[in-house]
Amino acid sequence: MLVGEAFGVEEQKVGKPFVGKSGQLLIEAANSVGLSRDDFYITNIFMEKPPDNDINYFFGGFKHDICENIPAYHGKFLLKKFEFHLDRLKKEIEENSPELIISLGNVPLWAFTSSSGGITKTRGKLLKETYGPVKLKTNYLPTYHPSYMLRNRGNIQLNKNWIDDILIAKDYIR
Repeated sequence: MLVGEAFGVEEQKVGKPFVGKSGQLLIEAANSVGLSRDDFYITNIFMEKPPDNDINYFFGGFKHDICENIPAYHGKFLLKKFEFHLDRLKKEIEENSPELIISLGNVPLWAFTSSSGGITKTRGKLLKETYGPVKLKTNYLPTYHPSYMLRNRGNIQLNKNWIDDILIAKDYIR
């Protein structure tokens, strides 16, 4: 299972995650190591596009508007009106029983580990269980989000690390 952050423009139009440029790059990377889109169930934390692609749209607000029982993301709490996204994701995980969840970016890292950052420190490390707002008792592999990779295409080491992470996933699921 691949878990991204939120819809972009193309995803919002189609109603499916990773159908835009980020999705194309993700599938190109998977194809480069012998995997295809069909090898994954693909979803997002938030199945809607935040205005101006600002993920903070889902966080913040007044005390009566926030989920205090859920760890903060960069010092801001999830707004109650978006908590259903986490419930939907939990249900998708239960229904699909993935052997491995690959999270793409900092928002899924937060959802699974309660960490508000540090994808660079945690990427490529296979975890057996997590304790974030969406608790997992399955194997979990954080890595970079494809949109980050698009913005950093010229960074050879970063690209090598990303492909290495995808190879870890391939070795695990094959």
